[in-house]
Amino acid sequence: MARLERQMQELRRLRNSAKGLLREDVALMKGERGGKTVAPRLVDSANETARKTASEGAQFASVHKAKIGTGVALGVGAFAVWIFRGQIEQVFDSLMELVTDSDPVQDDEDQSDEIEEYENRTVGAQPDEHNT
Repeated sequence: MARLERQMQELRRLRNSAKGLLREDVALMKGERGGKTVAPRLVDSANETARKTASEGAQFASVHKAKIGTGVALGVGAFAVWIFRGQIEQVFDSLMELVTDSDPVQDDEDQSDEIEEYENRTVGAQPDEHNT
């Protein structure tokens, strides 16, 4: 029984403490509000957040100058490639035409002739095992 009473007193203290914190928060909110409506409070909050963000951004930029410069350079490069993608494609197409400008049928015939010559040389150079 003593244990239950002790537990009940502890729970009451917690409840009273929570009530006190809630009342303090409500009083703090009422005092902060200072008669302002919702819109001015939102504007003040947005301004404060923007100032903090700008300050943190400026601090980050001063610490990481090289990373930011690299990112900007990569972005500009990617934008330039995207803008000139048609011209770049034409250059690669013309290079591919230069590389593959030979006649495939003629190449096949030349290759088969070379293979035949190689086989004749290698077969003629080796002794025939069936005739010995």
